[in-house]
Amino acid sequence: MFTVNAKSYTTPFSFFRIHFEQIYLRVEERQLSLMHKSYAALSNENLKAYTNNPQLRPENIQYELARPPSMGNFYRMDLQQFTRHMDFANLTPLSYGESFTQQDINSGSVYYNLKASAYENVKDFTDLRVSTLGTSAKNVRLWIEFVPQKNDVTFVNNGLKDVIEGGRKYIDRDDLYLQTDKFRVFEFTVISRPHYGVLHLIDPRSAAIVSHDVGKFTTDDIRDTRLVYQHDDSEHGSDSFTFTAVPDISKTSPSHGNIPEFTGTFDIQMLMRNDNPPERKVDKVFTVERNGQKLLTIRDLAFIDPDIDYDPWELLYTRRRVSNGQFISARNGSQIYQFKQVDLVNNEIMFKHSGEDIGRADIAVTDGQFYSNCMMQIQAGEPFIQIDTNTGIKVRNGRREKVTIGNLSIETNMNLADTEVHFVLFEGPRNGFLEVDGVKVDEFIFKNLKMQNLVYKHKGKSNEEDYFAFTLIAKDIQVNWQLLHSDIVRIVSDTT
Repeated sequence: MFTVNAKSYTTPFSFFRIHFEQIYLRVEERQLSLMHKSYAALSNENLKAYTNNPQLRPENIQYELARPPSMGNFYRMDLQQFTRHMDFANLTPLSYGESFTQQDINSGSVYYNLKASAYENVKDFTDLRVSTLGTSAKNVRLWIEFVPQKNDVTFVNNGLKDVIEGGRKYIDRDDLYLQTDKFRVFEFTVISRPHYGVLHLIDPRSAAIVSHDVGKFTTDDIRDTRLVYQHDDSEHGSDSFTFTAVPDISKTSPSHGNIPEFTGTFDIQMLMRNDNPPERKVDKVFTVERNGQKLLTIRDLAFIDPDIDYDPWELLYTRRRVSNGQFISARNGSQIYQFKQVDLVNNEIMFKHSGEDIGRADIAVTDGQFYSNCMMQIQAGEPFIQIDTNTGIKVRNGRREKVTIGNLSIETNMNLADTEVHFVLFEGPRNGFLEVDGVKVDEFIFKNLKMQNLVYKHKGKSNEEDYFAFTLIAKDIQVNWQLLHSDIVRIVSDTT
């Protein structure tokens, strides 16, 4: 709403209307077909996303891999990587969560390539999350089909799935098999053995092992269910072996002509069990101000679960007995009896001290099946802050190097924010200087160390060791103090 003034005249109020148009995202998809070859480039005939905003550029439309394809991989390639005969062996495939843009598709730089040679039709798919600014993301499924050239080869290499951890499973002709019109029996030679298991030949009637850890087997062994893979019960969810396969000449006619040879990698996927209890990773005394409270974080208490398919953030903590305080919510101060490890990561849990200075908390930790018990030692006292880690850094002559909490960290029993801990230089570096976000400083805060934006810049005039000295100062929280500690960080100029 506005008016216009000109000398003594004023117009009536007028309205200037601004209309906001909702952005709509649309996605068109059509099956990607691989005709007689193992790879193909995506084009906008297969995937095309657009909006009703004509100003939106295709590089701003993003496709994220929500579910990568199972029979092949996607690759994003630079122009320099294009060759007449495509070789994907030295390229890194796109994995879960990685992405490409509509511009990548339009320019033909996104390729799909089968993981293994196939002599029969292969159907595959991928799930993609399509997004751009100003609108909700969409999920789309792209189907992929490989159509081989007609030939006389039957080559099956689908891998072995759902091998129970520590168990064994037959490799049958739906998993691995090979024959041609001329050659009915092939002999496989294992070039690279499995890392987390072995191949055995067994008696199919008694299941007794006939040959241990074999390096050769035939299609007869596969057809007669004599070949098994035995997992070693380690915490590895996948395995593989590579092989070559040639016809068994002893079982074919003399006029065999050219002898074909096949190579491949046989992938094995385990069905992992929950068979390990949680294990403590961080075991230290928790310090807190007397009658005060402090965040309990993953740096104070942490467990891991050796079972690889279990998310350690889901570990459940149950407090049984606390001799000198209680666990409380960082949000509302209510008492807490159970929490997950993710709550420690997200700074949701605090410890509130009361009673004796020295105590302990009896805590049970479970993954839903197994339990582990731990005692967390608690030490209350007068407020303090001190240097915990001071490793120094190495920096090349005339170069920059970050200073992080891996080089310089603190220990305190107070509940301090990262912005409340100050490092004030009383003696700066002689052969360099400190920068925060490119600005020269003589003071920094603990947050700079955590965010990794504190940098030491060497001047390049001397190869001698350098250092800076500082005073560690924290905000006055409950007691009146300022000067707490000073220390030295040594920096070596490395010209090698």
